[in-house]
Amino acid sequence: SYNIPITYALEGKLDKTALRNSLLFLIKRHQILRSSIMDFDYPPHSIVNDYLEVAGSFSIEEVDFSKEVNKFEKIKIVISEIAIKEIKLNAPTLLKVAL
Repeated sequence: SYNIPITYALEGKLDKTALRNSLLFLIKRHQILRSSIMDFDYPPHSIVNDYLEVAGSFSIEEVDFSKEVNKFEKIKIVISEIAIKEIKLNAPTLLKVAL
């Protein structure tokens, strides 16, 4: 598996814009977060994508647990579902973020 799921518990009010901007700063700074795997010819190889292309396609998936009775069990299920989603190796970034 190529997925490395990591979870954090956040407390307090979250500024989603600041979080997105912080992640985009990391993406801009680190080429590995802008890399894709091209497998249409052999051997597969990585390319570093342009920051503007990555920034334009980067999103944060939001999952609402506010109406869940057993939030922690539902969170575990959703984390598992996100972790096993197929990775599109040719996407502008392989980084996936969910709240």
